[in-house]
Amino acid sequence: MHALSLDAAPRAGRGRLVAVCCRIALLALVAGEVLAVACGAPLLAEEGARRAATRETWDALYLRGAKVGYARTRITPVEEDGRALLSISVEQRLALKRFGQPSDQEMTLDSIETPQGEVVRFVTSTKLGAAPIVARGRLTGQQMVVETTTAGKVKTTELPWSADIGGVIAVEQSLSRKPMQPGESRAVKSVLPMLDQTLVVTTALRAKQLEPTALLGGTYYLLRVESSVELPGGLKLDSVLWANRVGEVLKTSATAMGLETFRTTRAQALNEPNDQHFDLGYESVVRVARAIEPTARQVRYRVRLREGDPIAVFVSGWTQRVEPVDEHTAEITVRGVAADAIAAASTAEGWRADPAPTAADRQPNSLLQSDDQAVVALATEAAGDERDPVRLACRLERFVHERIRTKNFSQALATAAEVARSLEGDCTEHAVLLAAMARARGIPARVAIGLVYMPGQQAFGYHMWNELYVGGQWVPFDATLGAGGIGAGHLKLAQSNLKETNALTCFLPVAQVLGQVEIEIVESR
Repeated sequence: MHALSLDAAPRAGRGRLVAVCCRIALLALVAGEVLAVACGAPLLAEEGARRAATRETWDALYLRGAKVGYARTRITPVEEDGRALLSISVEQRLALKRFGQPSDQEMTLDSIETPQGEVVRFVTSTKLGAAPIVARGRLTGQQMVVETTTAGKVKTTELPWSADIGGVIAVEQSLSRKPMQPGESRAVKSVLPMLDQTLVVTTALRAKQLEPTALLGGTYYLLRVESSVELPGGLKLDSVLWANRVGEVLKTSATAMGLETFRTTRAQALNEPNDQHFDLGYESVVRVARAIEPTARQVRYRVRLREGDPIAVFVSGWTQRVEPVDEHTAEITVRGVAADAIAAASTAEGWRADPAPTAADRQPNSLLQSDDQAVVALATEAAGDERDPVRLACRLERFVHERIRTKNFSQALATAAEVARSLEGDCTEHAVLLAAMARARGIPARVAIGLVYMPGQQAFGYHMWNELYVGGQWVPFDATLGAGGIGAGHLKLAQSNLKETNALTCFLPVAQVLGQVEIEIVESR
């Protein structure tokens, strides 16, 4: 079997081989935990809502003990056509670094709701790339009609709706209306904006006991409430929130990634930390004791999660085999596959074939605009009249590798249409552009998310690459490296066609392993 060298990246680029897609998981996690749980003030009483002044609360965001941003919530009583309503405004900002470069993200939400928490309309804006993703929802009869604008294109989604579905701060509204008691359980339905989609989710709340809780201004006895939000694909966002006796949430802690929020003053929330911004790139790398040889064709790893089961997180497929050891440990065997040796790799026994492509792997969507004029032009320029699928895929990979010259770590996730015009970014921008260009040329394409070995650091970093369906198989390509396939140093967590809910669920496995994964090189050959 021919295999790619693990050292295939140009020497000058090794230090920044990996562009950490975990920042997208972080933003999704923050959206899920902060917007759905930790922002907001106690709901104004219905009878007093007409007369009450604006209420405002502030939360400071911390990641692994470092201050990374803030969230502000403002609730203002308004009147429309003689109807008493509430205007709810949420603003969230993150200030991080990724491999030394600033990477700031922001999300805003404006919602009009009844004093009982029923949503009338809302607008959310999530800035991941050059242009924000904007969603506008309006209740029409028994449906919430949501128009989502991404890179100038609008898609409309109709969500079945009922009066028991609350807005983005429905959890805290529920707690403030009726504070929970130890031993009580509750389920709250709410709207949750995530990436380029809007979801209706159910948050399961379980009140435990009063316990001493450290806040920014001291330690207080607060009620511990365990929270779990189930997302499409069976993935969950688990967290703990601590509430006072009137139901105001003063602290949250996400199980994944070490994210915490603290209710505080405006000055403290906005205060810049004395030290430099938290560097998500360097903090997320996974060191290994043993180096992988550059010529390794196949590597066997022992992977352990301090919490969770690797079997439930890492995926088996054509290039990766995952076998259980115990409830927290798995052995993962990865083989390198080069595009010019697909036939030989396809005949190897013991490797599970991936399912055939679906329509969603071929068609344009709001993140992979394969019908965009600039994307189509680049796909034509890259490969001309080439018709052989394997050679076409290789030429597309090499083109993206060579054309994206500016390695920009500041963006979270630009769309393919944005990258086709800017021609800059990191691994995520390489991957979305290659996927869209491949689809524009008739090749089914998806992205893969996981960890990749960085020879210069003897470590693994979080990364995104591609899988293109050629030669009857989903063949891996990595436009960040441009080597015509991948080596045995790519550990895959998930793959996705980046269509709607799939775009969300593919990033969350990163949140499940970030900061708690250990990797051992067992065998390299």
